[in-house]
Amino acid sequence: LAESLNKRFAPIVIRDVEGEDIPAALARLNYIFFTNKREFDASIGNLVAALNTDIGWIREHTRLGNLARRWDLRGRPAINTLRGSDLKAAEEWIAGQPRNAPQPTPLHHEFIQASRKAATRRQRMTVGGSLAAAVAAILLAGYAVIQQRAAESALRTSTGSANRMVFQLAEKFEKSPVPGRIIQSILDEARGLQDALSANFPDDPQLLRSKAVAIAKLGDVYTRLDDLTTAKAAYEEGLAIVRALAAKDATSASRQRDVAVILEKIAEARLWEGNLSGAREAYGEGLEIIRTFAGREPSNMDWQRDKAVMLDKIGDILMHEGKDTEALKMYQESLQTRRTLAANDPANIEWRRDVSVGLDNIGDLRLRQGDVKGADEVFRESLEIRRALAKRDPQNTQWQRDISVSLEKIGDVRANEGASDSAVEAYEESLAIARRLIRHDAANTQWQRDITLLLDKVGFFRMQSGNLDAAIEAAEESLAIRRALAGRDAANAEWQRDVAIALQKIGDIRTQQGKAEEALEHFRESLRICRELLEREPANVSWQRSVVINLYRVGDALKNTGDTETAEKTYREGLELARALAANTPGNVSSQIEVVISLFRVANITSQENEKRDSLQEALAILEPLEKEGLLNAAQKDWPDVLRKMLAENVAGTNVEQ
Repeated sequence: LAESLNKRFAPIVIRDVEGEDIPAALARLNYIFFTNKREFDASIGNLVAALNTDIGWIREHTRLGNLARRWDLRGRPAINTLRGSDLKAAEEWIAGQPRNAPQPTPLHHEFIQASRKAATRRQRMTVGGSLAAAVAAILLAGYAVIQQRAAESALRTSTGSANRMVFQLAEKFEKSPVPGRIIQSILDEARGLQDALSANFPDDPQLLRSKAVAIAKLGDVYTRLDDLTTAKAAYEEGLAIVRALAAKDATSASRQRDVAVILEKIAEARLWEGNLSGAREAYGEGLEIIRTFAGREPSNMDWQRDKAVMLDKIGDILMHEGKDTEALKMYQESLQTRRTLAANDPANIEWRRDVSVGLDNIGDLRLRQGDVKGADEVFRESLEIRRALAKRDPQNTQWQRDISVSLEKIGDVRANEGASDSAVEAYEESLAIARRLIRHDAANTQWQRDITLLLDKVGFFRMQSGNLDAAIEAAEESLAIRRALAGRDAANAEWQRDVAIALQKIGDIRTQQGKAEEALEHFRESLRICRELLEREPANVSWQRSVVINLYRVGDALKNTGDTETAEKTYREGLELARALAANTPGNVSSQIEVVISLFRVANITSQENEKRDSLQEALAILEPLEKEGLLNAAQKDWPDVLRKMLAENVAGTNVEQ
């Protein structure tokens, strides 16, 4: 009966018996003799050792050891690795090592790991189904061992392993070319097992944290797949876990930092969907946490740098919202934090680079506000830092790119001052560095984009100087690079906008060449792209401004083709949007300038003299305060006088008619 139930036998001999009287199931086993009473203690020890020894596990140890040695002696070929159920059994064997069993040798581990790698390579051709099965097999096998052993410590270990597995899968899939539906299917299956295991430890802080980290990583994958609903749900679930942990240990810096990290991820997801205010709110909550602990530990450089980074991100959003004054405060606080870090650790080159980044942020904002002198001052300080860093390590591509960026920004300043030759000189030096960099890494998308931006600027000044052939050559090279980049990732809004900008610039050159139809074609394609971007993010000020700019360019092209009726409708649409943009971004010089440009175009095309006069007066009323405050750039400084002259002529013409 015992044999039929697969019971384990321990043959104990207390007196000699004849062999034929011993059952076959016992006869093939090693006996433990208790016939000598003086050796009773030794016999008891042998019995305990036998009962604590898993003979099956030991035999498998020997069998796998022999296979591993054979594999090793033959040069470790993939053909001699374990496959299918043998591999699965070996992995279960090594995971289910009994307490007192001999340790698997390093060769055991290498053999089984090599077998798994070989199996993974064979499965790549059918990555969807086979990968899902492999993941499920590994996790479910571990779960089966846990159930079999019914040991809480093993269950806890497996729960932690499940959390790590989910994190590792998410990490691998974050940039994987595997189709999104397959990724989601695999991750959903892994998440199901993770939840089932985690339910056994609802109050274990370590396991809860590892689960939250894994779930947040899943959110990163779903964000990449453009499934923002699922991504946000994952982030919110992770946030709820870390908030609860932080509430139980309010003094723990690491617990609070976990909250700040996931809040940052939520903010980025909201940015991706165009929810600027929601993103700012999440960043703001994260910043308050970081400020608290940075204040408690002023010497903790990580907290201080986290604060600077978060301040910059909030500043970026405020700038996109047109809240330049608030954005400047954020950037200035960030820069001061970065300067303190660099001063406290002069040998740390990253802190010095961070100072240059902070200077650039302020310079960009000042230039946007029309403060050309202030922008030039900070950009030059940034360039000086970067040249010093590059001098220490000339082969460092990051330092070289930083110099290229600084030169471009100085070129922008010169362009705003009206110093065209100096601007082109800075742009061409920057472009030469960018071209050298791309020769090191032709697939680097950031460096490719750098080249397109510089080509645009060089092309613009070639157009201004009348060298239209050279201008169109630069513009078309830029467009070709941008179309290739946008083709890689249709969901990347910045790359789509870059295509729109390149089309717009080619349209400008075609207009100069007198090719109105070709110009109109390029402007319309640019406008279509910008409208699509604005539909995705209606609150995005940059997209609003891009639509306005393209509308008056389309209007110009229509006017040049003789279609003045459609041109006038287009100008009026642009004016309406420009006014809304200016109302939503009070104090923003660029937004006010767009209204002026649109008013000027309406004034030039309308047949109503009263409307023409009113449009010119409204435009002048916007420009005069900017003129008084010195906020007009070199190209705009003459605009108020031009409008005054036009108004005088308009009034004179009206009097003559009367």
